[in-house]
Amino acid sequence: MILHAALVSTTLDLKRQGRAVFVNPDLRWYTCISERKAITPRCPFATVERCPRSYQSLSLLGEVGISSKIAPAEDQRLLEAWSKTDVWPKTMEQQTAVASSDGEHHLFSNFCPEVSFETFGLFAVSLSRFADEIDRNARHQDLSMSGTAHGRDWRWNWEYAQEQHYTDCPLYSVLHAKPITITRNGEEIFQLRPSAYGITIDLKRLWSKLKVWRKARTK
Repeated sequence: MILHAALVSTTLDLKRQGRAVFVNPDLRWYTCISERKAITPRCPFATVERCPRSYQSLSLLGEVGISSKIAPAEDQRLLEAWSKTDVWPKTMEQQTAVASSDGEHHLFSNFCPEVSFETFGLFAVSLSRFADEIDRNARHQDLSMSGTAHGRDWRWNWEYAQEQHYTDCPLYSVLHAKPITITRNGEEIFQLRPSAYGITIDLKRLWSKLKVWRKARTK
């Protein structure tokens, strides 16, 4: 563990210098950072009841068929509970998302790193598959020529992986302060349900609201 801690320290120094460094965000890498910071090895909020990103990640993986689905009633309960808080994503850029084409899932973004590890074996907030066989073969050729073993190196299977320790998650500090429940007046127009298709908008309801607001302003 001392040797691994030294490697993590060296990696951080090289990153500060702006130099590209390969990081393998496995369990040793993750827990070593936790040990260096004298904190719990794994994220204390990594459950669907304690973190909206953990919920979004698990719900979306079930929705796209990568893992088993959360039971519908439970999924709805969690959705309603989290969507009423100030930690629920307000824009598409903040949402957990999966990009797919031709039935293949290529890009995973804004994922809980704990969920990513349980699913893909990497503590990553974003993961990207190879765009095509040309990119895959080129990467494999480079790795083979450099003598990189196939075993634990994620670069054989992924084009890109953005590692993340839970203390770097933007929600970590906010969750320590506890989410605030937001009271909404009237019906919801925007439904920020974790989905591969992003935000859904009830256009009829939106037009109805706009008409009400216009009447209110002309009075």
